[in-house]
Amino acid sequence: MRKILSVLTVLLISAIALSGCRLIRQSGPENKEGIIKIGYVIPLSGDLAKIGNDLKSALIMATEEINQSDYLDGSQIKLIIEDGQCSGMAAATAAQKLINVDRVKVILGGGCSSEALSIAPIAESNEVILFSSSATSPDLTGAGDFVFRNTPSDVGIADFIAKKLKGSGYSNIALFSENNDYGSAIHHRFQQSAAEVGLNITEQQLFLSGTRDFRTDILRLKQSNPEALLINPQSGVAAGLIVRQTRELGWDVPIYGVGILTSKDALEAGGDAMNGTVNFSTPFVDESLNPKGAEFLKKFTDRFGEPQMKHYTAATYDALYLVADAIKKSGYDSKGIRDYLYGLDSFTGAAGTYHFDKNGDVVGISFSIQTIKDGHVVSYEG
Repeated sequence: MRKILSVLTVLLISAIALSGCRLIRQSGPENKEGIIKIGYVIPLSGDLAKIGNDLKSALIMATEEINQSDYLDGSQIKLIIEDGQCSGMAAATAAQKLINVDRVKVILGGGCSSEALSIAPIAESNEVILFSSSATSPDLTGAGDFVFRNTPSDVGIADFIAKKLKGSGYSNIALFSENNDYGSAIHHRFQQSAAEVGLNITEQQLFLSGTRDFRTDILRLKQSNPEALLINPQSGVAAGLIVRQTRELGWDVPIYGVGILTSKDALEAGGDAMNGTVNFSTPFVDESLNPKGAEFLKKFTDRFGEPQMKHYTAATYDALYLVADAIKKSGYDSKGIRDYLYGLDSFTGAAGTYHFDKNGDVVGISFSIQTIKDGHVVSYEG
């Protein structure tokens, strides 16, 4: 009996190991009774839950519109939503379930870089589309022939920030980043970008996700006597607390942030200390210049309230329409969807007008700068 159990154990471990390297290819009906299953992996718990819920709401809204309008000529989209927890392990488990159990041909997400980077090799080996609207890690570029995103890579924003800071007259800055796939990617890329433009980093620190007391690190950064502080957390709560604690310590250094500084979570956590901070970000969805963006944001805000991050929310809404357009043209076939996205000349949606390059990265979405004045996010001129 022990020998039999030992053999079974070895076989089970081998099967698990093999499944981790390459999942079983999909088979069987994929569009039973006009139902098109679309997977979605997003953080619905933890520090990014509020942003994740906004993105989920945008996707639900797009799904309802598509289904109610008969956009897919009788077929209906069925969303299968999984909580990726902004964790590579949780996201990988969710992807395996979506592919092997639910038999999806498309996974939207992951909502953060850790999720997307874990899903990408699984999706690629199974020829399943992975389409993210908020994962910005440079490592996602070239992750596979079936991997797309309609938000810019951190490579671009790191270069953008370095040039802007240098152009604003700074020579010495300090760098403070969250130690995860998102934060460390920008952190290391910015070090390269700063060196290229002649910007000196006086001190750099990484903090663990979930940290709430930053005072020791802030004092270490202050001792390096920088002219400005660039903070790079993934969590809006962390961003707000860093700014507030910096001011509580009596340090009036100019503070610049990457992406999350203008989120509702950051504004609530930082309070009045947020005024005057400057945020480098993906596009500030300008309703006056983008009618589709204005229409989407009004519908979303009327129903769910103002989103934490306008660009990511709008891009998530766009993602389902892009996939639906591909399905209309090519059917529910991952290779057909892939080829449609690569061949797209131009798409105008809520997030702007764009297309995709040979790596599946977005082209046409530029960066913007905002500041906070009297508790409100406004465009920055400077």
